[in-house]
Amino acid sequence: MEKEGRPEFTQKHYDKSAQTKLDSIDFFPGQCLEIGCESGWFGQRVLEKYPAAKYVGVDFRYEEITAPSLPGHYVINGDACRLPLKKNTMDLLIGFHVLEHLRDIKGFAGELDRVLKDDAKVLFCVPIGWDDDPCHRWHFMTAAGWKRFIMRRFGLRQVSHVRISHEPGEYMGLFERAR
Repeated sequence: MEKEGRPEFTQKHYDKSAQTKLDSIDFFPGQCLEIGCESGWFGQRVLEKYPAAKYVGVDFRYEEITAPSLPGHYVINGDACRLPLKKNTMDLLIGFHVLEHLRDIKGFAGELDRVLKDDAKVLFCVPIGWDDDPCHRWHFMTAAGWKRFIMRRFGLRQVSHVRISHEPGEYMGLFERAR
């Protein structure tokens, strides 16, 4: 089950990780935006937990976009640095394993600032530690370094964080706007 000394992840790992992420949303998410949403499968889980919420998922890969199956569930093709959304409309932003891929962090931070409400929360998850993925622009070696990066680059304040222990090297943090 290991490849070159690193654990190989199974569907069970991904399901448990997704449940941990969903459990961290222990507040009504209102208008929820997910960047790098793939097919919007996580949004469906959010809406099953909070049926009155609204979800917009954005992914730049057109082939990932599928027709959502729940009311209030929208998945669109788009760019995280040019979001087709109105100013001050989102209560929660979700970004799971997307920050490490972004080339224009400053542009993304500007869009985040533009679309998030003043009391919005942000849920990010990134890989921590050794990382040889050639698609990753940013590498986060420690949890402390990652948290400083988020707070400095995005002007956010940490609410909570957790290492998802069943998936080594994955950290998740809940943040809020520091205003």
